[in-house]
Amino acid sequence: MDFSYRKAMSSDIPLLESIRIRSIQSCAIYSEDQRGVWAQSIPDWPAMIDNTLICTKNDQLLGFAVANECELDLLYVAPNFHGLGIAYSLVSMVERPEMKCDCNPYSEKVLKRRGWKFESDNVKTKEGQTFHNKWYVFHSNE
Repeated sequence: MDFSYRKAMSSDIPLLESIRIRSIQSCAIYSEDQRGVWAQSIPDWPAMIDNTLICTKNDQLLGFAVANECELDLLYVAPNFHGLGIAYSLVSMVERPEMKCDCNPYSEKVLKRRGWKFESDNVKTKEGQTFHNKWYVFHSNE
């Protein structure tokens, strides 16, 4: 498939949020309660939009990554487009040496394939729900 990549614009925010929510809802490794808590943690889109890279095909938004100089904050792909290399490509375009990511098991797979290294466990509890994430760091693929 031929994908296009571009910086996000504020007009993309409703679609970004739609992909985020649908992706969360499709995460079978989490309970319904965990997915509910996760979905309620709405990103500060206006503050993040300039750091958001999106993937499209035929003007349809398929996925996105939000990253600053130090951290890959968000990585989401629409559920019906998983397994096509979109997340891998997005990560390859935003990663920088020493960048970190607090990732769930879905993101972890992509980061490992890109050469990111496990740094530490990150168990966190929010609204009574426990999430077992991991910190990964990117050193370089060179």
